[in-house]
This record gives sequence, C-alpha cells and structure tokens, in this order.
Amino acid sequence: MSASPEHIDQPEPRGQALAAFLAICAIYLALPRNLVVGPVWLLPTVVIVLLVPTVVSHRVGKLSLNHALGIVINGITTLALIGSVILLVRALPSHRESPLQLLRSAGLLWLVLAA
Repeated sequence: MSASPEHIDQPEPRGQALAAFLAICAIYLALPRNLVVGPVWLLPTVVIVLLVPTVVSHRVGKLSLNHALGIVINGITTLALIGSVILLVRALPSHRESPLQLLRSAGLLWLVLAA
C-alpha cells in the first residue's frame, strides 16, 4: 500500500496540537496566582508567540525548524507545569489555600500532565 504523491506533499494537520497548547494556557490561567511560576501572563504569551512561527514554518515546509520549535514549546510548558506542581506541594502544609482550591488545582495540573 503506497501513499499517493499528493498526500506526501501535504503537511499534516496541526489543529489538534494548537488546540492542546491553547487549552494548556487556559488551564494555567485558571490556577491560583501563588501556584503560577512567574507572572500569570508569561507562559500563555510565550506559547502563543512561539506557536506563530511554528505554524508558519510548518506551512512553508521547514520541518526541522518546526520540530525544534515544537520541542522548545513542549519544554517550556513542561517546566512551568512542573514548577506549579512543586508550588502546589509546598502550599499543602501552609494552609494558605482552601482544601477545595488545592484539590481543584491538583486536578487541573494532573489533567494537563497526564494528557
């Protein structure tokens, strides 16, 4: 079974990946401020700024640049989310947040990191 030449030249769709990164940004914005690494706007801004050249490089056919930018975006989001998990664990004994707020935050972080 061989693929047609038209199918090989077309870039694969990236809509799901874009939606996933935007969902991660939205979930990150929903976290309490003391569980966010840096300013609350930093991660969504960096992700959106890096998504633009990723989409353009994918459309133009520069797959190595697209791959490198994808790794950078994944690395940045992973580090920010791991930092939020560390802040969540450190917030548990301090009792500054309500138990319901901590449970909700833990669920959001688990949802993002488990996906």
